[in-house]
Amino acid sequence: NYTRDGSTTKDTSKGGNGGAQARVPVEAVQEFHLLTSQFDAEYGLASGGIVNSVSKQGTNQYHGSAFAFFQDQRMSALDYFAKKEGLEEPPTKQQQFGGTLGGPIVRDRAHYFASIERVILDGGVTIKVPSRPDLTRSDFEISRVWNTFVRADHQVNANNTYGMRWLRETSPQPIQINATNHTPTRYEAETDVDWTVVGNLSSVIGSTRVNTFRVSAVKEDVFFGNPRFNAGE
Repeated sequence: NYTRDGSTTKDTSKGGNGGAQARVPVEAVQEFHLLTSQFDAEYGLASGGIVNSVSKQGTNQYHGSAFAFFQDQRMSALDYFAKKEGLEEPPTKQQQFGGTLGGPIVRDRAHYFASIERVILDGGVTIKVPSRPDLTRSDFEISRVWNTFVRADHQVNANNTYGMRWLRETSPQPIQINATNHTPTRYEAETDVDWTVVGNLSSVIGSTRVNTFRVSAVKEDVFFGNPRFNAGE
């Protein structure tokens, strides 16, 4: 199970093995936990393990960051299967950049943290159609992702704190390849919008007890250009 600040972000399609519903922005992660066995009762929906990311939060000081990562086909070798078939290298590239900003809304009481991330990914794929050798080619998938994350926390008093987290990913894929044995008419564009929202209230009850009440929601809006894209699956 994949969780964000203790609440699930799991994609429940195909028996739950679809991974996280919305990818976590790199610069919004404070820490992560990987639990492989004997995890607490607060976690569930998994037998193989729990991956929990904990988001950054604002403080009384303004803090921000920026990052960028770039790579294209000139920095990578030709795929083994493309080389074997005598194919040219597709125009692949990977770009990932963004930034964060956090600070006070009311000093010592309320704080915010926000992150935005852009992912441009053209992934090379070697397509081989044994029954139609003329369709064997080097191709590439396209993803254009925007990730937006906002978190706000409010300390009501010494014993009670509540907060909200909202993560939204838009992932349009103008060219998508589902398998290596499909003809070009089999796949079409996909528009994917995923979001997760988490609300929590943490309370100190006496000198030996702490309680956390948490609610969350996960949603996906997906549109396939080819309505029969998933036919037979």
